[in-house]
Amino acid sequence: MMLGLLATVAAFAAACRSSSEPGSTITKVISYPDTVVLLVGDAPRPLSAFTIDSSRMSHAGQSWYNYGWAPITASFSSSDTGVVKVDGMAHATAVAPGEATITAAAGRASASTKVYVLRYQPALQFTELSVGLSAMCGRTLDDRVYCTTRAGYGPPPPEPTGAFGTAAHADRCRTWWQQPYTILYFYDRCSHIPLEVDGAHRFTAVAVGMAYDFPQTACGLDDAAAVWCWGTQPVRESQLPPMAAISATSDRSYCGLTTAGTALCWNLGRPPTMVDSTRRYTSLYASLGTACALDSTGAAWCWGGNQGGVLGDGTTTSHASPAPVNTQVRFTSIVIGADNDDTADLACGLDASGLAYCWGTGQTTPAAAVTTEHFVSIAIAWGRACGVTQAGTITCWTPNSASTTPGPTGTDWLRVFGGEYDMCGLAASGRAACWALNMSTGVWVVTDIPRGG
Repeated sequence: MMLGLLATVAAFAAACRSSSEPGSTITKVISYPDTVVLLVGDAPRPLSAFTIDSSRMSHAGQSWYNYGWAPITASFSSSDTGVVKVDGMAHATAVAPGEATITAAAGRASASTKVYVLRYQPALQFTELSVGLSAMCGRTLDDRVYCTTRAGYGPPPPEPTGAFGTAAHADRCRTWWQQPYTILYFYDRCSHIPLEVDGAHRFTAVAVGMAYDFPQTACGLDDAAAVWCWGTQPVRESQLPPMAAISATSDRSYCGLTTAGTALCWNLGRPPTMVDSTRRYTSLYASLGTACALDSTGAAWCWGGNQGGVLGDGTTTSHASPAPVNTQVRFTSIVIGADNDDTADLACGLDASGLAYCWGTGQTTPAAAVTTEHFVSIAIAWGRACGVTQAGTITCWTPNSASTTPGPTGTDWLRVFGGEYDMCGLAASGRAACWALNMSTGVWVVTDIPRGG
């Protein structure tokens, strides 16, 4: 059912008139995306069609982003309604596995989107998520890894990315830059639904890179302690010793722990650099140029960039070797994130009772962050921390602030995971969702990850 990527683009010049701009001539219709993969049981997927004429570009159907262009009169049709249906607002609904074409027509100009429909049964059940800048990967109960484009900013289409680890069908999204009378655009792979990483691997951990480069990368640690990394296809990082943990410091740079507990870092395809050959660690977390590890006593050791005092040693001086975080607190977990740029400047950790301590953004040593809650999981994204309380709710806060705000609703959350801009969470019900803060309204924009079933 998973065939090679096939994109169908049909755009025909025509001498027809736009109802929104009398006297203008439509020269092209563009469908967006031109290839899409849908999942049976998922919510209807909004597609878009645009026209280009001699005066401006305008849009038809349900556009993912409103640039203020005037709507045109367009029709949408499916070549096989037994596979996918489409309504007059370009909402596509998967019906059954198969292939079909959705055509957008305006006058005598038209363009088409190739549609592939999949079915996952039973529904995907994630146990771990890793969130990058524009990609998210999840590990399921049976230790398979599925990857999708980040979902936290609301409805698709997502931003382009390549970190899927599969050559199977994926959406082909267009990113464009509008200029007078023309549009400059390029394609890249993206996906609204999770796609399984090729190779029948069984992974014990997954890490997605965070950077502005495209396509993005991700790595997985398999059950034989080998590391596999991918943009499109998984490739073994054979230069590495047997590994016990991995985490991404940027898009193509990763750190991890060997099975002996030593810390090392590497760039994809390059020999690793041993960070500390003498000390043994039990867990590690890295993000955006900074890494921290916990030893067997729960003491935190950090290295890398030290913007805002994120290394927690009482200074803002960066260093390549691990140094102890200046605190008597012993941690059970630690996370790192960024405020408003692509450099780590905030870290938080939980002690054995679930109290959260944070440092960075000017606070160079750990301080209690939220004294009224005990957490079972915490994450950082876009300068905010969120934690799952022992009651299963989500509470969020900003650094160096005593005030808290509620996160996405629900009382059965289990874990949260942070990226550069988005957070994602897993609930006891099986729900997997990502969210980001609308900076204008202060409201979380929550998008569920399609799981099938």
